[in-house]
Amino acid sequence: MQAARDRQKSYADLKHKPMEIGDVAYKLELPEELSRVHNTFFTCQLKECQADELPVAVPYDGLHLDDKASVVDDL
Repeated sequence: MQAARDRQKSYADLKHKPMEIGDVAYKLELPEELSRVHNTFFTCQLKECQADELPVAVPYDGLHLDDKASVVDDL
């Protein structure tokens, strides 16, 4: 069993490419209370925000997270 794992790992290591975030994602520095939220957001998942229409910062107290640290929409 271990020999099979070693073979699979060596094959995967040969094909592995380092992940490049590039222009398709933003990596954010989040406060400690959001440590369960993944800090990389892909641009295709983001929506344009007009600062005149919405508050730029959303208070953490207003967010409801499920057990996977996803934001739950209460509306």
